[in-house]
Amino acid sequence: MHIRDPGGAADAVIIGVVYDITERTAAEAEQARLQRELEQAQKMEALGQLTGGIAHDFNNNLGVILGYTTLARELCAGSGQAKLDKYLEKVELASERTRELISQMLAFSRTGESTPTA
Repeated sequence: MHIRDPGGAADAVIIGVVYDITERTAAEAEQARLQRELEQAQKMEALGQLTGGIAHDFNNNLGVILGYTTLARELCAGSGQAKLDKYLEKVELASERTRELISQMLAFSRTGESTPTA
C-alpha cells in the first residue's frame, strides 16, 4: 500500500505481514496436555512405589500380630477362658480383612491402578 502526499508522489509504503499461528498454538496446547499426562503418570508411579513399601511393612507387622494371636489362642484352648478366646478370634478376623486390603494395595503398587474386589 502506498501513501501519497498531496502532490500525488509516493510518501510511504506500508508492508504488512500476517502469520497464521493456528498450528503452532494447537501444537503448544498438545505439548502442554502431554506434559500434564506425563506428570500425572509419574505421580501415579511414585504413589504405587510408596503404596508397595507401606503394604510390605503392614504385611510384616500383620504376620507378627497373627502369629502371637495364634499362640495366645492355643494357650487359651481348654483353659476355660472362652471370653478371651472370643476376643482373640475377633483379632484374627480383623487381621484377615486387613490382609485382603494389603493384597489390594500390593496389586495397586504393581499396576498403578486400583482394582476393586468384591
